[in-house]
Amino acid sequence: MIPWWVIAVVLAAVVIWYRFGPKWKASARERQLENQYRRLLRLPEAEADAVIRSQMQKLKLRHPDRSRVWYLEKMIYDLQRDR
Repeated sequence: MIPWWVIAVVLAAVVIWYRFGPKWKASARERQLENQYRRLLRLPEAEADAVIRSQMQKLKLRHPDRSRVWYLEKMIYDLQRDR
């Protein structure tokens, strides 16, 4: 039988990982905005992804501590404004 403290440690680790773990899942809104930006770019997917990463880095330098959704909305706004 497994000691109770081993179960408690594993459970605590799972709770901590779930609460503070990597934010690797993009929200539905983020995916929607990324797809909209790709459509506006009219580039192959690999090139569009490279542009998204590049633009995101530039915006993060100018506007730190914003959400990914904010950056994507700003990128779409700037692209539509320039057309």
